[in-house]
Amino acid sequence: MNKKKRTLIIGAIVLVLLVGVLVFLLLTQDQATQGDESSSESTAEETFPLVEENVDDFTSLEMTNASDSYVMTSSGEGEDKTYEIAELKGYPEQDSNYSYAAETLSSLDAGNKVLDTVEDKAKYGLDEPSATAKVSYGDKTYTLYLGDATPEESDGYYFMMEGDNALYTVSSSVGTLMLQDKFYYLNRDMTQSYTNTDEEQPEVNKVTVTRKDMEEPIVLEKTELASDGTNSLYMSTMKMTSPVECDMDYELDSNYISTLFGLSAQKVLGFYNEADAAQYGFDDPEYTLEMEYEGGNTTIIVGDALPSEEEDTEGSEYHYAICDDNGLVYRFDVTKIGLTKVDLNDVISKMPLVPLITDVEQIDLTIDGTEYQFTLKHTAAESEDEEDQLEASCNGQVLDEENFRLFYQLLVGMSIEELNTEPVTTEPLSEVTLVYHYNNGESDDTLVAKEVEDRRLRVNVNGEDRFEGRAAYLDKLSQELQNLLNGETVDTSW
Repeated sequence: MNKKKRTLIIGAIVLVLLVGVLVFLLLTQDQATQGDESSSESTAEETFPLVEENVDDFTSLEMTNASDSYVMTSSGEGEDKTYEIAELKGYPEQDSNYSYAAETLSSLDAGNKVLDTVEDKAKYGLDEPSATAKVSYGDKTYTLYLGDATPEESDGYYFMMEGDNALYTVSSSVGTLMLQDKFYYLNRDMTQSYTNTDEEQPEVNKVTVTRKDMEEPIVLEKTELASDGTNSLYMSTMKMTSPVECDMDYELDSNYISTLFGLSAQKVLGFYNEADAAQYGFDDPEYTLEMEYEGGNTTIIVGDALPSEEEDTEGSEYHYAICDDNGLVYRFDVTKIGLTKVDLNDVISKMPLVPLITDVEQIDLTIDGTEYQFTLKHTAAESEDEEDQLEASCNGQVLDEENFRLFYQLLVGMSIEELNTEPVTTEPLSEVTLVYHYNNGESDDTLVAKEVEDRRLRVNVNGEDRFEGRAAYLDKLSQELQNLLNGETVDTSW
């Protein structure tokens, strides 16, 4: 064979071999790709159902975990199906928690299958399970074992079933349910909530809060408001009667009174026996709330503080609590009762005495020994389109009506800054006395304001030392009194 033919034959053989290799590579790549796609589809579609039962067939749950053991049974069918735990009968139960437990365990899927066979159960906390549940549907029973939480919190808990050697993971919600004690099935409401009902929230008649940090309790009582809505005497629907008597700021209702409805505990801790009062601190309570309202009353006693837990919400303060002698001990956030923590200076009205001008017939004003007697005569309007008329005079001098009304705003607008029940023991630098005489038969009100050191004003109402404010008010009052008497426009700002 000549050299040229031999070269052509060798080239052809090499070409065939190259084509063969190329075809092989293309085929194996396609098969690998198809295999990957098939594997991916299989993984995406793969599920791990553990229990697939109709919840209507649920008959019982026997739960054992580190904190408790209980048996939950059911009766009835369909919409009439009910659940119970015998030890909880007679206590306020939470029906939705019963049905949630039955539904969750009747349709139980694993999040992942970790192993086909578990050789070392201790590695996953399943040699001594955190919880064991026996769920029965007639004659069929599933036994479920809960292990440790997985390293990745989102994966939940390790899990096994009786008769199955595989290791699974279940969701955190399933794990949390299996770790609950029987008190999980009790209602945690301590006062009725009206936010999601058509029923109108009742009026509160009286609130008493006893605090260890205060010598006297906080007592708030409902005020009597004018039926026509014109009564501006009380900024809140409640008036404080202890530790001092005074009006309350308008924010009191929404921040401290309305919120007393819908109070709920974070957890029911157990049954309560009065013999155990000292154990929880109820023999010497941190706080006591007594609320009287239209149609009922509530008493919540707050004992010792509980140890903090990881899930505690920032700003919360958990204590033992009991409510209305219902036989339960709660884990309760006392900050939900705002009056347990509030500084009273932040909720009292900043005006110590605010009589309605229409109720006043005479005002006796004494400034550093000089007396001024104001006489007020009211004439009711003849129609709704007209305003009531007022004739005012001071020591016989007739005053401009509008200008006097401005002066009256200043008179009742004495600004206080804090409660102070300490009597004045030194000679005051300046002193003002106000006596209001009423035309409606009510007793007179007397206010005495004394300037003491550091330009402070101490205020006594009806013989009781109550408040403290700035003495600059006395200067302003004297100045505007002269403007009123001189026929000059009264300026109420100061």
